[in-house]
Amino acid sequence: MVYIFLLVIIAINLYLLYRALEGTEVYKKINDLLFGKKVDKNKSVGEDENSETADDYIKKYEEYLGLQNSDEALLVAESGFKKFPDKYILFENYIDCLVKQTNTSEDISKRKEIVNSCYDAIKNYSVNLKAKDFDIITPYIEKIKKLEYKVKLFEESSKEGKLKELKNINEDALLKLAQIQKNIESSEDENVISSLMDNASDNENKLSIELLDKHQKEKYNELKNNFEELANKKGQIIRLKKYKDYNEKAINSLKKLLDIFSENEKKYSDKESEFPMILKKYIGNINSNYLNPETLTYMNFVYGYIFENVDDDSKYIITKIMNDTEKDII
Repeated sequence: MVYIFLLVIIAINLYLLYRALEGTEVYKKINDLLFGKKVDKNKSVGEDENSETADDYIKKYEEYLGLQNSDEALLVAESGFKKFPDKYILFENYIDCLVKQTNTSEDISKRKEIVNSCYDAIKNYSVNLKAKDFDIITPYIEKIKKLEYKVKLFEESSKEGKLKELKNINEDALLKLAQIQKNIESSEDENVISSLMDNASDNENKLSIELLDKHQKEKYNELKNNFEELANKKGQIIRLKKYKDYNEKAINSLKKLLDIFSENEKKYSDKESEFPMILKKYIGNINSNYLNPETLTYMNFVYGYIFENVDDDSKYIITKIMNDTEKDII
């Protein structure tokens, strides 16, 4: 038992000595003898001989550049720099890619985001610099400041371009509204007027009211007031035309009914005749609310004449039919 205990004590002391020598040449030689491979103290946990190096990222980056695959080149440059933030060439490649992306992107927010990424890259790279080496990043700081200024100018010019575009849309919409107004004034077709009014509404929705200048605001208010007056005027004209057409149709129906009854008065006076249904066909659906005084007088005459010349049972049937028949709605 004493020998076993001593062996255990010796084994523990040897292991502690082995761990204490970790990273030294002696440790490497012992490790080689025990495991048949070298250990690099600079490698990350889990990293083996097949781990990628900075040179691997540089080669892949140059390969993508040669193929003009700018998006892939940026991804490799970013990945390589984040893995080896102290490597100058990876830092340089990453910054160059970001600058190119800024110059080609049409999205303002994307350009600003890229500029911020440039500043972050400079910050991350500078963490690994010694005080005497800080001058190396000065050109990049100046470069990104100029880039930031260019992005600001691009944003301002884009705003000016958008503003100009909106003003042109305003002017075009006002011109179209004026033309639509003229077309409405010259038309009496309900369907045409309705379509034109919808078109006017669509053009009004295109306006950026807040961008109208004084002259344009005056023009817009004038057009708006004219459209309201025109809508009321045309609406009244259309209603009157509808009523006129309806009254014309009613007069013709009444005349036709009177002629039919007069030609066969004796036949149609009896309750067994088919006349109540003929009456329903010609005047049953006439809505007196739409009749002008003249037409209403004529209807009362025709209806009164027929009513007086049929028997009592027919009077009941005719009255019921006139009450039960659904009236027109226009």
